[in-house]
Amino acid sequence: MSDPNSKSSAPGAPASLLRLLNAGHGTIPEAMTARTALTPDRPFLHWERHTWTYREAVAMAHGVGGYFRKMTTPDRPRVATFLGNCPEAMWTWLGAMFSGKVLVPINRKHRGTLLADMLSRSGASLLVTDATALNEIAPELLAAFEAVVIVGDLPVEPTPSMKWERIAPFQEAQCDGMSRWAPIRSSDVACVMFTSGTTGRSKAVPILHNQYVRGAARLVDAYQLTADDVFHNWLPLFHLAGQLHMTMTAILCGGAVALQPTFSVSRFWEEIELHGCSVLCGFASILHFIESLPPRVQDAASSLRVGIFAGIPPTLHDRFERRFGMRLDENYGMTEIDPITYPEPGVEPPEASCGRPSADVELAIVDDNDQLLPAGQLGEIVVRPRAPDVLTPGYDGDERASMRTFRNLWFHTGDFGALDDRGFLYFKGRAEHYIRRRGENVSVAELEAIILTHTAISECAAVGVASELGEEDIKIVVALHPGCTISAAELWDYAAARMAAFMRPRYIEFVGQLPRGELGKVRISDLRQLSERTWGADIR
Repeated sequence: MSDPNSKSSAPGAPASLLRLLNAGHGTIPEAMTARTALTPDRPFLHWERHTWTYREAVAMAHGVGGYFRKMTTPDRPRVATFLGNCPEAMWTWLGAMFSGKVLVPINRKHRGTLLADMLSRSGASLLVTDATALNEIAPELLAAFEAVVIVGDLPVEPTPSMKWERIAPFQEAQCDGMSRWAPIRSSDVACVMFTSGTTGRSKAVPILHNQYVRGAARLVDAYQLTADDVFHNWLPLFHLAGQLHMTMTAILCGGAVALQPTFSVSRFWEEIELHGCSVLCGFASILHFIESLPPRVQDAASSLRVGIFAGIPPTLHDRFERRFGMRLDENYGMTEIDPITYPEPGVEPPEASCGRPSADVELAIVDDNDQLLPAGQLGEIVVRPRAPDVLTPGYDGDERASMRTFRNLWFHTGDFGALDDRGFLYFKGRAEHYIRRRGENVSVAELEAIILTHTAISECAAVGVASELGEEDIKIVVALHPGCTISAAELWDYAAARMAAFMRPRYIEFVGQLPRGELGKVRISDLRQLSERTWGADIR
């Protein structure tokens, strides 16, 4: 094994495990099993100071998968999770994959009506969560599951009507005969993942096994990832980036995942140095946080080798690479199909570009009538697959959204962009309004709906304003019902109790009424200004 602190990768990164799978298609269990056969005793998962090898990880997947197989029925084959990053979240994902179940991971930060909506739409018979979440989920929602699996200690007095289960500890889970289970196909759905709801209600996206395997294989080759790489994975396992960019890529190249509960500025270098992490992934705001740390003489000599990021400001890009002695590259993708573009080894991408399209997709820029636009012109980014089973088959339970998005033989991303004459993509933003904050896409529609539940509020609009950390902070502009009063601080507390931390507004401004144009639409551009009457919360 080579020195994990070396930044050099072996020339000509090894081909991905696709060659071991059938004609470039495969399932997550096939890929994990093939990898384990090659390197059974190499580290797969690091959690704090505990490490599981690939052999041990497959045993966990079989054990937890056997439990899921026993506890679910063919008519309800889904397993929902409401977990933060922890080893049990990894074993739940792999266990569901090995048993042919469909995982529905839900953002652990959600609360209130959004959480209730996603749980009810999950269609799952099992819920895996932690004991602290039981106070955040309504009893009637918990009662809708056949069983609730608790990670950690069970409640002292479980609700009598609830069937509580526990794989405690997960290491004791028993396999009921994996070899007898029905085979899983590359075209089968592996996960149903909720989008961030940037254009309204969050959509439920079925993700196929082959999307994970083939998408990760493309990233392995694009970033020249090797078995010596250790992935610093703070990205949540309920997001595609945590599952595909960090975990599935590690499986294909034979690397290890150093799982973190969340991103921590104060613990960052300790985590990197503990396991010799070489790969980072995330969003520009994380780079700002890392850059804000005091300079160290060993910054450029750390084990970090490559960063997979989105939306990197050009000035930060060059400055960060010089200081930390690592390479930053961008790719473009989304839950429905990922990656769409990525860098090419040995090819220097133009500044601010996201790379060129994957060999698995055809990409174009179109106008409002879906007519192709020439190089340099701004329009909507559309894609279609060149390979089978690399694009979601459509939105779960939402035929209207599927028809709207999959039209004229193209998948419409809802993003603006442009292509240059060499085929490099330049991402320019969403076609529909959204707010990008702390690496999360915040649905304006969902945020406004929560604010409007306060009886004093007559109307509300949420907008993004520039943040010193990159991306945006959130400002809400509200009008009150006649005779009603509420302070900005009181409204912030109301919002904070009902939404995830990344959704909470930093700025609040009261107006008599929202400015509207001739057609009655709110003039968003008029609301972005911060003035003396704008109240700001002490958060960043």
